[in-house]
Amino acid sequence: MNRIKNILENNLDRVAPEEPPDTKKSHIPIHENIRGASNYQ
Repeated sequence: MNRIKNILENNLDRVAPEEPPDTKKSHIPIHENIRGASNYQ
């Protein structure tokens, strides 16, 4: 019950949910020395 009380006291029930991470974007930075899977076939 403490969690629910904390959420309500801090108005966290009114905060918009976070956007889901963009899974289509690569987490690997673009750099000339980084090779992709096509280089290892």
